[in-house]
Amino acid sequence: MDCKTMVLDWLREHGADGLCEPETECGCGLDDFAPCGDGPHPHCKAAISRTLVEIGGDGGPGDKAYFVMPNA
Repeated sequence: MDCKTMVLDWLREHGADGLCEPETECGCGLDDFAPCGDGPHPHCKAAISRTLVEIGGDGGPGDKAYFVMPNA
C-alpha cells in the first residue's frame, strides 16, 4: 500500500470529501485527488466540500469549494 492510498483511505474513513490548503485556497476531491502532483502537499488538510450554489458563490451547479473539516 502506498502513501496516497493510505491518505485516501483515512479521508474516506473520517467522512472527508477531499483536501484543501487554506492559505492558497486550493482544494481537491477524492475523485480527483491531488492533481497538483504525486500526493498531497504537506500543508493540505482534510476537507468538506460545498457547491458554490450552497455558499452563494458564482459557478455552475457542480462547481465545488473545499473547506477545512472541523476536528480534523
